[in-house]
Amino acid sequence: MLTVVNKALRFTPPDSQLSQLTTARSSDRPGQHGDISDLKGSGRRDPIARMNKYTKQLNLSESQQEALKNVFQEMSQKMRTSRNTALPRGGMRAVREKRRKASQVAIMQILNPEQRDLFDEMIEQGQPKRGTLWQLDDTGQLKPIHVILGLSDSAHTEISGRGIVAGMQVIKGIE
Repeated sequence: MLTVVNKALRFTPPDSQLSQLTTARSSDRPGQHGDISDLKGSGRRDPIARMNKYTKQLNLSESQQEALKNVFQEMSQKMRTSRNTALPRGGMRAVREKRRKASQVAIMQILNPEQRDLFDEMIEQGQPKRGTLWQLDDTGQLKPIHVILGLSDSAHTEISGRGIVAGMQVIKGIE
């Protein structure tokens, strides 16, 4: 596990540079949304396996199972629609996050108070915290590096992820 200064995790490129990055990346590889590192952790999970997991861990009734099935079907349909929409770099990640949160809200509505508490615990345990670091590529263009965050203090945070190596240079700010 490597550490990075927290200032680097808080850095966000100015809007003008971010829009240039989005435009350049989109035109370089039409139909794709970034490189393989962007796909880490985005694999679709088997909805039947999730349904079985939730049914068992939350002790869902038959009516709750049916409602959960409807939530998954609706979410799946919305994601298929989103995939067919041209989005700027990082746009699909935002759409997935929005859909995930919406499905969690819908699931919470079908649960009783005890099940909601259990579901909250499941969410907290299953969702790694993520962040973005920035570095300059060989052409001097900004390049995002998506990382998984670990333990943190007031100055440093543990990070892991594809392409993360000790001593790599990342942007902390603009002078």
